[in-house]
Amino acid sequence: MRARPVLFALGALLALAPACAPHEPRGGTVRPRQVFTLAIGDTARLQGTGLAVTLRDVRDDSRCPPDADCGWQGDATIVVAVRAGHSAPAEHELHTNPRPARSVPPGPDGDHRAVRLDGHTLRLAGLAPPNPSGGEVDRGDYRARFALHPA
Repeated sequence: MRARPVLFALGALLALAPACAPHEPRGGTVRPRQVFTLAIGDTARLQGTGLAVTLRDVRDDSRCPPDADCGWQGDATIVVAVRAGHSAPAEHELHTNPRPARSVPPGPDGDHRAVRLDGHTLRLAGLAPPNPSGGEVDRGDYRARFALHPA
């Protein structure tokens, strides 16, 4: 019965494969325009910019679950701390909804998914996992995707 251990090992590798996307780094050093992923507490240093971005928190996750029919797409607030050089980190809030219902200051071009930083624009590219029906996402499971572009 050699097939059973081989099938188990193959199954384990396939289960881990989505977490290991080589084209999209998780933290570390990333290039401008490169999409990168952060978990809460992770930091990405943005090559050639002197900027470091840390995902601090995900708050107020009211995104519509994928299996629900909602009248509004909902929103989640992504809190990042950005350090430019040796300065103290500054906190910024980004939103999954480009125009959330509540009153928050807009980012570049009125888009709440982006913020201008020291000659660059940090844009939220996505938040995973989706909000489940009848439950909440565990804080440690959140993964936010970002890209940094020259302003």
